[in-house]
Amino acid sequence: MRQRTRWYTTLVAMVIALPIGMAMMTEPAAATPLPSTCAANSTHNGLLTRLCLYWGGNGSGSIFYEHGESRADYHGLRFPNDGRSGQGSLVKNNAASVANDTFTSAYVFFNEHCSGAFDTIPPFSLQNLVQTWNDEASYENPFLGDGTRGNC
Repeated sequence: MRQRTRWYTTLVAMVIALPIGMAMMTEPAAATPLPSTCAANSTHNGLLTRLCLYWGGNGSGSIFYEHGESRADYHGLRFPNDGRSGQGSLVKNNAASVANDTFTSAYVFFNEHCSGAFDTIPPFSLQNLVQTWNDEASYENPFLGDGTRGNC
């Protein structure tokens, strides 16, 4: 009888704990449509925009326009003096959100040369960085290049 009661108590505790545990699980920030500052198929300085890195969250602040299929290291690059928050700051380790202006997912990496933890930015969307918030060092959209993620 004692063993059955212990089993029943454990089962009840699990049934109660499961919904609480599920509610506490966090998911990455949901992606939102592209902002007007990084519209689909847009150009900046005559080059097709692939990615827009924002100094602030939710697509706010100064914007660094990325034109390539990858960048192995943001070292030395700066947000432009565009009158927005964060202007003139180094891009590396200072972006809080990213807009992906391509038809496939883009990846923003914690380390140089597309390695380490990363955030996945869905096609044609804006997303706050989670894994690499103010800690991004490289970017890649493998489907625009050789198709291999982590190869920049």
